[in-house]
Amino acid sequence: MNLSLMNIHILITLVAVVVASVTALAATPVDATPKASDPSRGFKAGAATSNITPAIGTPTVGGWAPVPCSHVHDDLHVRCLALDDGATRFGSAVVNSVGVPREVFDEAKRLV
Repeated sequence: MNLSLMNIHILITLVAVVVASVTALAATPVDATPKASDPSRGFKAGAATSNITPAIGTPTVGGWAPVPCSHVHDDLHVRCLALDDGATRFGSAVVNSVGVPREVFDEAKRLV
């Protein structure tokens, strides 16, 4: 896989944010068969975010041809949420950019 430096940065950030969210869940161990009276069975959530705004001069996505960006109007982020009810764990990550190749997401999923 041939990833640009920016895509490698996004990949590392995406994996780190997901791991941070899941780590927040792991702070309190959950028994595989919790009892209703067990206080550790409660609902848990972890969340994390990280800035993935490309550097000035990075080609932008959209239009007919990539144009180097000249300023930052709004920062771009990757956000992650992890939820655990004691029986099921769920994790989701949202990347605030359409310019990230599918290979980056596939590799992040593999690493997580």
